[in-house]
Amino acid sequence: MYIPFLYNLIPRPIPIKTESVEGKLLIEGNIEHNYIRFRFCFSDPKETAPLAVSVKAAGEKYIYNCIIRDYSKHEAQTAVFHPDFFTGQQFMITGVEPLVELAKKEYNN
Repeated sequence: MYIPFLYNLIPRPIPIKTESVEGKLLIEGNIEHNYIRFRFCFSDPKETAPLAVSVKAAGEKYIYNCIIRDYSKHEAQTAVFHPDFFTGQQFMITGVEPLVELAKKEYNN
């Protein structure tokens, strides 16, 4: 299968720092063919794990899983894919979280 050339869709990586995740999110794509790929580079190489990237575009919410891990680059990434939205219009990253999280229990006192 032919995969068109990918290029950065943002001028520099987005720094992410939460309780669970720390690193930089890179967004690559090809607007002409509507391809995209999310790559997350972890600050701590020992924390490389699958992630969920939340996106808001055209009033809709989407979640894309970074499940392809590259331990040599300390990254988790999506495959190159056609998103449900057009990459040529503005979209927002609303969150980057671990794919699996422990549920928080509420205790009654």
